[in-house]
Amino acid sequence: MVETKKPTQLLSDEHKAVLQKLTALEKVFGNLDKKEAVAAELKELTTFFKAEFWVHFTKEEEALFPEIETFLPRDAGPLGVMLMEHEDLRKTNDIIQKATAEYLGGTPGAATKQTLREQGTHFIQVLRDHINKEDNILFMMANMHLNQQQMDKVAKLFLDIEGGHKAEGEKEMGVIEALRARRSCKDYLDTPVPADILSELVDIARYSPSGANKNTWHFIIVTERQALNRLSEIGRTCSWLASAQAAIAVIVDPASTRYWLEDCSVAAYTIWMAAEARGLGAAWAAMHQSDNAEESTRRQKAVRDILHLPDQLYTPMVMGLGYRKSPPAEKKRPALEEIIAWETYPL
Repeated sequence: MVETKKPTQLLSDEHKAVLQKLTALEKVFGNLDKKEAVAAELKELTTFFKAEFWVHFTKEEEALFPEIETFLPRDAGPLGVMLMEHEDLRKTNDIIQKATAEYLGGTPGAATKQTLREQGTHFIQVLRDHINKEDNILFMMANMHLNQQQMDKVAKLFLDIEGGHKAEGEKEMGVIEALRARRSCKDYLDTPVPADILSELVDIARYSPSGANKNTWHFIIVTERQALNRLSEIGRTCSWLASAQAAIAVIVDPASTRYWLEDCSVAAYTIWMAAEARGLGAAWAAMHQSDNAEESTRRQKAVRDILHLPDQLYTPMVMGLGYRKSPPAEKKRPALEEIIAWETYPL
């Protein structure tokens, strides 16, 4: 029969892994002048302390510590000290994360490396001491005072917290990966897009932000082939709409908000990402031409004629949609260090 470990032992086991990472982090902070040699390991270690490690704190604060409060005050004594150190470690970690981004994002200056060394040293020292006090004082007290029912309750909460973190991580990764995988799609299969999916895309667009929360945009779903063909004839850059199986026109009354272009752009991108999530390809046909007022006027008249819009309404863009004929091609993107700066524009 396999003996089930107590929650305190599970936390102590996690402490051993954390101590190993702290040793590795200490070595990295001691070699910051050799960026090529330490950059990959620094990124890996700080990623751990940015996400996974805080699940450990969550298990303590939301599962174990409430039971310890049955025999120790929360704001004083060993428990109070642990909670204060948790807060200190969180604040220090935030500084380290920002400095790490600066260090990895370009040519790190002396101030960035100094911040990493000083804050890193503080973080490592406090966390090592914190682990020692938990393992040798707080957890021993918990083992003495908590009964089996309380331990079982804590163990169950551990599983719930770990499961919630895993689900949240998967959800977040899905969003991030979708953003990175997004490509313009302008060649589609002859497969109709179900009406319920098109309606869902507009429903999701309702949740996009707008200036002063005015929500002044409106959306017209277009599926008739004749209308799609006419939209494709508005301009050379719109010709691909003839292949689309549906389109969503984003429309607004510019007199209703000074942020009409920003609001419609965000709503259109929300539709785009929702389409990606539903396995659709999408692209943006610009009906507003910021550098050519005459062309914008011509395109707006054409859209009004096709969609029967009143004169006061404006259509900045039309989203074309459909199922892709082939996977999107990779596109070259600028390296992060070419486009990122912190605080001020680099000289």
